[in-house]
Amino acid sequence: MKLKAVSFGEILWDIFPNYKVIGGAPLNLILRMKSFGHDCNIISSIGNDKNGNDILKYLSINKISIDTISVSRKYPTGLVDIKFEDKSDVKYSIKYPVAWDFIQNSYLLEKLVKNCDLFFFGSLSSRSETSANCLNKLLEIAKYKIFDVNLRPPHFKIESIIRLMNKSNFIKFNEEEINLICHELGCKSKTIEDMITFISSYSKTKNICVSRGSQGAILYTNDKYYYNKGFKVKTKDTVGSGDSFLAMLISELKKGVDPMLSLSRACAIGAIVSMREGANPKIGMNYLSDFLKKSVIP
Repeated sequence: MKLKAVSFGEILWDIFPNYKVIGGAPLNLILRMKSFGHDCNIISSIGNDKNGNDILKYLSINKISIDTISVSRKYPTGLVDIKFEDKSDVKYSIKYPVAWDFIQNSYLLEKLVKNCDLFFFGSLSSRSETSANCLNKLLEIAKYKIFDVNLRPPHFKIESIIRLMNKSNFIKFNEEEINLICHELGCKSKTIEDMITFISSYSKTKNICVSRGSQGAILYTNDKYYYNKGFKVKTKDTVGSGDSFLAMLISELKKGVDPMLSLSRACAIGAIVSMREGANPKIGMNYLSDFLKKSVIP
């Protein structure tokens, strides 16, 4: 089943201690969706500079259309300095202002989003009024909206998060994010299940997932909870693992795959990405199948 997927937000350069790579959660996610055979596009903006030109070349090589990538003559291409406290604790220093803070709406964008099956977005692109306004207009016409919360302090306001949750059909948090948001909303719940129930009731969103890093994930859909305890692997870095996790989960669920199996496959690809350097390693479906066969599915 081939789906039309569109993501909205940041395309940037991840600057690691010893190297740099093209990234940004919306791009990481759409590249993984593309690897599954889906029809994929991304809405973003880059600067009129070498970093931006290199991104356009990269997208073309990976057969991602650049028609919905605007080029700013005023603002530079986005950069993020990434540092590791340890292999699983990543610190981000996100430059501001940059080109993707100023994504302008257009007829082309509205037509693309209106005709897509899946519309992915996060919270980071709403840190600026221009991109936030564009996103809000597109959310009004998208059919199925997936919100990858992806909080990056200090680049968010709780009021914006609430507004985006209320417009979503599916919300993905990590454990720290759902704790923080529930606390801000006055929820006293202690268990993740109770927090999910609270968010579902508050936002009227019936599909919620909480990723728990090496300990797996919890999925709430069809009024049921599904659990995966994760896969034990040797981690190199976790950048991009959550993006691949979400891409696999949504792809499988939308194809009608059983939620439990969908969650297992999502946790597996997230684990595999964490075993390799960079956010977008090539992963064949045969490799994923072999990984699952050799592992005891939690």
